[in-house]
Amino acid sequence: MNSIPPRRPLAAWSALAAGALLLCACGGGGEGPADAQAAAGAEDATAAALAVLPTGLPMAPAGLSGNVVCGNQRIGAISVDNVEVASGAACQLDGTIVRGSVQAKRASIIDIHRAQVAGSVQSQDGAYLTVRGGTRVGGNVEAQSGGGIDVRGSEVAGNLIVHGLHGAVLLSNNTVRGGVQVTDSLGGGNITGNRITGNLQCTGNVPRPLASGNTAAAIEGDCAPASGGGGGGGGGTPPSPPLSGNVTCVGLTIGAIALDSVIVPANATCALAGTRLVGSILVGANARLVADGVRVNGNLIADGARSLMLGGLSTIGGSVQVKQGAAASIVGAAITGDLQIDNMSGAVHASANRITGNLQAMANRGGLTMNHNRMGGVMQCKDNLPAPVGGGNVATLKQDQCQGL
Repeated sequence: MNSIPPRRPLAAWSALAAGALLLCACGGGGEGPADAQAAAGAEDATAAALAVLPTGLPMAPAGLSGNVVCGNQRIGAISVDNVEVASGAACQLDGTIVRGSVQAKRASIIDIHRAQVAGSVQSQDGAYLTVRGGTRVGGNVEAQSGGGIDVRGSEVAGNLIVHGLHGAVLLSNNTVRGGVQVTDSLGGGNITGNRITGNLQCTGNVPRPLASGNTAAAIEGDCAPASGGGGGGGGGTPPSPPLSGNVTCVGLTIGAIALDSVIVPANATCALAGTRLVGSILVGANARLVADGVRVNGNLIADGARSLMLGGLSTIGGSVQVKQGAAASIVGAAITGDLQIDNMSGAVHASANRITGNLQAMANRGGLTMNHNRMGGVMQCKDNLPAPVGGGNVATLKQDQCQGL
């Protein structure tokens, strides 16, 4: 087996449930009739995803063949048998012909562009999976318990199954010969313009994905048309209620409106999509919050939350404090103050954030992954078990467990 040694760990995201994803599409078709909110959400989520993907990876040796382990390298237009992406590494396949399958290990990033994969593509606990540029997959595309996924303009002969992701689910303009399932994901997303031979099924997603312009044998669950009409349209997110001032968010999806502050009380679920806040966001014990593309003048404080997802190029004017909770994903955010991650029991992922102040991670017990964060101050990690993983972070000083990140 050919092995490309990782230059440094590039781990990112890991986390929540189980499942599989499959996609097939041919390039060419139009976007489909997506509404303005879906289009804006797709642009924000795609921009956040691209911020996480590695740039400038070195080209792999020209003589690769057989089974390949890819670690922080780019493989070009050559033929190989199978590709395994090492844990915590990044890999790009650009025009590659894979006679077998592609398997991405924990906390890895895989970008498949203009490639041909005879078998399946599988990402288990991965950071991010991208399939694009007219890629053809002969089997299934499966993504489970990881960060995010972006499949567009591609063709998949099997099924496309996404389960338990923290990041955005972006599926657009694909041809899928089997079915598409999107379940129990927490990052929102857009499912638009796909041509599906089997069924499109979406269940248990918070917030519900925006879905429009899809054709399938049946469209069910979160992706079904909100009005109950026609087979291809519909949107997944219910209309925002007429809210103002300080809002207690219990089971609501709040869109791009201006408010003072948002409070998510204990045990509640809340989704914010493009919401603008003069004040802060407060998340209580065992509560769940998905905040995508928000603009917050104050702080985001989650104390004992069951899950927190902050993404979509959000901006926080104050600090982000995440403590004593179960799981969190903070990706692509601009934070004027500090980012504090303390005493978390579940997996925490912080990637591609711009932090004016400091990053502090103390006494976390569920696993901590930090990649490509830039901060103006100190990056300090202490008493975390297991030790944090990641790489590409920039700080004025890295202390204790952060020194190698």
